[in-house]
Amino acid sequence: MIDLRSDTVTRPSEAMRTVMSRAPVGDMQYGDDPSLNALEARVADLLGKEASLWLPSGTMANQVALRVLTRPGDDVLVGTEAHSVWHEAGGSAANAGVQFTEIGSSGVFTADDVRRHAKPRNQPVLPFPVTTLVQVENTHNRHGGIVWSQSEVERVCATAREAGIATYLDGARLWNASVQSGIDVAQLAAPFDLVMVAFSKGLGAPAGSMLAGSRELIGSAIRCPMAR
Repeated sequence: MIDLRSDTVTRPSEAMRTVMSRAPVGDMQYGDDPSLNALEARVADLLGKEASLWLPSGTMANQVALRVLTRPGDDVLVGTEAHSVWHEAGGSAANAGVQFTEIGSSGVFTADDVRRHAKPRNQPVLPFPVTTLVQVENTHNRHGGIVWSQSEVERVCATAREAGIATYLDGARLWNASVQSGIDVAQLAAPFDLVMVAFSKGLGAPAGSMLAGSRELIGSAIRCPMAR
């Protein structure tokens, strides 16, 4: 039977299972798991980032990223029907204490949308929640796997940076976006402070996602209670 409910129902091949069974292992908390160290180094290199951190799921990676890049009470700009809003059981409110503002349409938005909806710091009269993060989902799951225009991504991230707002890429299916657009994943990831990619979306891995960014941000992610 071919199961088309989701690309997450793919399973490891026998060759993959054989490699798993023979892989050298160690204690990741002491940094001496050679297989994990090699995987984290390889994915960081593929994404053009300094470091990466393996996590059991994309949802956990999204939640850890929020803890690293925001503070409780902050506002996060996302596209309509973003995964973090619709499919993470309210974890962003429970774990990071943030609120979301959905902007744009069909899962994508523009730099002008960011300027229009970002809530500034130091408001003397109206105590809005401060916008501290812009989150992009590429490809966008609930909008049919839509792939962002990379030029618009770069404008969005540049606008956020000018406003002192961090940027995060939920790139669970970034490999798909790379194939469709013909753009290398490192280029797709380059404008963002933190990036997540998943291994269970069409790749056959039983679990696992990777969070990548600067050594400083990944160091903060490692210290997040949810990541341990």
